[in-house]
Amino acid sequence: MQNTHTLRTSGILSNAHQERVSGISILTMLCLALATSTTASAQDAWFTGVGDFPGGRYDSRASDISADGSVVVGEGSVNGANAAFRWTRQGGLEDLGYLQFGRGARAYAISPDGTAIVGQAWNFSGTEAFLWTRDEGMIGLGKLPGGEPHAMGYGVANGGTVVVGASRSYRGQTLEAFHWTPTDGMIGIGAMSDSNQIYSTAGSISADGTFVFGRATKEDGGTGAFRWTME
Repeated sequence: MQNTHTLRTSGILSNAHQERVSGISILTMLCLALATSTTASAQDAWFTGVGDFPGGRYDSRASDISADGSVVVGEGSVNGANAAFRWTRQGGLEDLGYLQFGRGARAYAISPDGTAIVGQAWNFSGTEAFLWTRDEGMIGLGKLPGGEPHAMGYGVANGGTVVVGASRSYRGQTLEAFHWTPTDGMIGIGAMSDSNQIYSTAGSISADGTFVFGRATKEDGGTGAFRWTME
């Protein structure tokens, strides 16, 4: 009883005690709230398998995703051949098909709005970059002049009106970055070096199709990142 009376009549001791208890209570509540939030976030996160095509080894991989996360692209396997796919939660896996006289395709990138897909597809003599849209299906974009048939699309913007990637060209066995539009076709954009033995690849493009990003040889013979624009 004496101890209780002392706490009640000693204002300084009582206030300090109450503030300490209050501080501990607030800290405890904050810790509990943080732990509950973290647990809820962990419980809300999940993996969604996109599956694979029937008739081949189970080997699928995703390469890119639309800006809102609703469309995934990549490649699976059908009867021993690579098959480019488009996936949505509602429709599942969709085979994007092949080029004429070819068998095999890989999807590498999708436009931010999810309407256009690019990648690499096999034709009768090698590979070439392709563009896929719902209206046109898969169309070949060819390769740069003078090189062996080996090209691939790595970036797409504006619903498929601008595509970037890499192709072999007249410069030799190495790859040269390209920029493609329906009007101008495929043009090589060179490298950060004037040498004929260059290497460059355009790995991505801005959402509005203005800027191209990638890697290329430099004047000192090394390689480095670049940003390229036609303006």
